[in-house]
Amino acid sequence: MKIRLIEPADANDHLAFTQQLDNETSYMLMEPGERKPTANQHQHMVNEFIMKDRLVLFIVEDAGTVVGHAMGVGGSTIRNCRTASVVIGLLPAYHRLGIGKRLLRHLEAWAKERRLRRLELTVIEDNTGARALYEHFGFQEEGVKQDSLFAHGTYVNEIMMAKLL
Repeated sequence: MKIRLIEPADANDHLAFTQQLDNETSYMLMEPGERKPTANQHQHMVNEFIMKDRLVLFIVEDAGTVVGHAMGVGGSTIRNCRTASVVIGLLPAYHRLGIGKRLLRHLEAWAKERRLRRLELTVIEDNTGARALYEHFGFQEEGVKQDSLFAHGTYVNEIMMAKLL
């Protein structure tokens, strides 16, 4: 498994990965089929992550196929520029292999290089595997966003978590 920064040539493969992820897990934000950017729109997004210092996008490759990613989105104002929101997604076949820990280490190193103070994220309440990973890595629960998402015909809670660096 190789973890590296995304490159412009990865845009189409990354888009295919995100669509597959939406189909294979119910723990990401979008429902299957909801993610519909054009190839050009996704290429633009990838280019933004490459060009802007406050953004980062790592991909996980297995034999040349994208199977995971981790994003960091730093604040864009003077008041929030020391904080980054984090999103991690892995295809279910790659869960519990230590890849999430490796991705979090990459994100933390990126954040420390930029002298960020805080990493934050939300996780669906019943995603116990991800919650355990984040807690193991030093993230602490800060609150509950009650009924913040509607999935599979019911409302679900999101847990807000953060780690101070």
